[in-house]
Amino acid sequence: MILDSIEYPQFVWKNEFQASGIVQQTEFALNGSSHVEKSQIVAGRSVVLESELEDITSFETLFNHSQSTLIEFQITMRGVTFNVIWDHSEAPISAEPHRLFSDAKPDFFRNVVLRFRTV
Repeated sequence: MILDSIEYPQFVWKNEFQASGIVQQTEFALNGSSHVEKSQIVAGRSVVLESELEDITSFETLFNHSQSTLIEFQITMRGVTFNVIWDHSEAPISAEPHRLFSDAKPDFFRNVVLRFRTV
């Protein structure tokens, strides 16, 4: 994954095949017949990326980006570029310190999850 010209090679697109690219609406006419409308979803798709382990510098860069970038930006995955925004409906980024220290910053974070929405 590439975000702001920085490559994060450990991230995996966790929900790539879980999201349906089609929306469907069904209504019934007065005579009881069913009318089904379908169309492709062009925006609003959830993109969840996950990494098992990231160093503190990578994590802080992503965290600061999620807190300061409120407009759309681009991420590139496997050579395909997506216009996205951070998904602030949940925590846009979450992680756990790899090891707990009483009074020091951790060196690594594990289970790093990034949440985006396509626009």
